[in-house]
Amino acid sequence: MKKEAKVFGKSISQLRKLYDTSSMRPHPTLPNTLVNDHGTVIETRSKKVADWLTANSSGLVQKASSFTAKKKPMSKIGASPLKKLDAELVKLFSRMVRMKAMNYEGYINCYICDAPVHWREAECMHFQGRVNKATRFVESANKAGCHECNSKPLGDRLNFAKKLDEQYGAGHSEMLTILSKQELKMDREAYRYAIEYCESEIKKAMA
Repeated sequence: MKKEAKVFGKSISQLRKLYDTSSMRPHPTLPNTLVNDHGTVIETRSKKVADWLTANSSGLVQKASSFTAKKKPMSKIGASPLKKLDAELVKLFSRMVRMKAMNYEGYINCYICDAPVHWREAECMHFQGRVNKATRFVESANKAGCHECNSKPLGDRLNFAKKLDEQYGAGHSEMLTILSKQELKMDREAYRYAIEYCESEIKKAMA
């Protein structure tokens, strides 16, 4: 019997299931982009994705209002250099991740070791390195934690993976690893939407 080819430890049939359209929905931070329950991100520039966006009659995916709404004039933040926008988003995203994990006293429990840490002293732990842009701003790939766990070699990735699979289901950490290998380029508009999303989530966490 012929063995099926594998990519990152997953067979082609397994990948097809993971990259299905049944759970596709608009990405919460990136405009004109879809994401499914496994964290797979696909841009709508693809013809296949464009077909999914129009498949409302089949109930596969719903159009996001941002896809059809008139574009707002670019704000001052949208006119900034990409490096400046990236630095601003990194700061806000880290703050959002830590604040969404805090309790009413401002403390979080480290995602890996469960140690209590004040959110201001906590760190945003990346399951995949920050150089991997496809997972850099994916919330399920970034968790609030203590300095001890985050400073371990590769950020104690083994235990990080176990925690992710416990929370999101078996194979989620491996899917994030696959996703991290993909290329993702963000333009000014994408940064603007992501920054506005983080600012909105931070306000909710402070309320």
